[in-house]
Amino acid sequence: MKINSNKTDLDKKREEERRKLRRKFQMCLPLGALVLLLALLCKQFAYLSDFTIGFLEGIAIALLVAGVGYLIWCKVKKEKPFE
Repeated sequence: MKINSNKTDLDKKREEERRKLRRKFQMCLPLGALVLLLALLCKQFAYLSDFTIGFLEGIAIALLVAGVGYLIWCKVKKEKPFE
């Protein structure tokens, strides 16, 4: 009995961690789009250094790639990505 209860507790923890990770990947795509928009607006209207703008663009592209990768993974697994 003790082994089964530990196994179910472990399964619950894994499922909870999976849910948290899924939520983080769901936020990558919109967050990346917002950071890219911010970088482009700063490029036009604010006087920031090229390094700062490049840094923001790099973060935005990394987030967008992670978000698109998550969408592709969900498509392959035939899951709903924003459930």
